[in-house]
Amino acid sequence: MKLDKGATLDKPSVAETARWAIWPVAIEVVLGTTLLGWAMLSMPHSMASALHDRQSDMVRFLAEHYGTLTLGPTLGSLFGAVTGAVIGLLLLSAVNTALSALILGATHRRMLVGILKGDVVTEVARHLPENIQLLIHG
Repeated sequence: MKLDKGATLDKPSVAETARWAIWPVAIEVVLGTTLLGWAMLSMPHSMASALHDRQSDMVRFLAEHYGTLTLGPTLGSLFGAVTGAVIGLLLLSAVNTALSALILGATHRRMLVGILKGDVVTEVARHLPENIQLLIHG
């Protein structure tokens, strides 16, 4: 991640860069959640038990349902399978590429010092995979 203006490798800061990265994602999550909620609320009441049973793969279920209504049963099932695979690959990609560093931060140095005195950072660092960096920012 690009360092903020005035930051050095000795005293890294990515607060400004992170802020610009977080807002588009936050807006995307809000809009996506709203769209999914709308799609679920638009389902017939007779499908309430199916909605409950398919909570763990809701996006695929919605894709199958609306795909079947639009494209027919065979292509609707295929659309659901493809949608589920794409969502799974996106989640796998996010875990593998976006989590390259774990950043622990605090708004006040006193809070960070309090954390560092305890075993929290030690335990987090001990359980991190070797390919993930631990950055402490305060």
